[in-house]
Amino acid sequence: MSDKMTQVRITDFILDRLSAQTHQPKENIDIQLPLANYGVDSIHALSLCAELEEWLNIEIEPTIAWDYPTIAQMAEFLESEVTAASR
Repeated sequence: MSDKMTQVRITDFILDRLSAQTHQPKENIDIQLPLANYGVDSIHALSLCAELEEWLNIEIEPTIAWDYPTIAQMAEFLESEVTAASR
């Protein structure tokens, strides 16, 4: 991505995907709760990982949803990864 990838943009991207996968409005998703609370299983997590890799153009471990179980944690980690990759 050409413009700075912020934690807010990453959070919004994950919220959009989670909302679509779970059929829940974004407003009902708490970024501080574990993704598992919304029914995210390994298939959903791998799909999200693949979408994030493509969008951010970085390699992401498939265990990201378990290593960083909330949207807030995941977005913070991904922002640091994108920043490191752009150096």
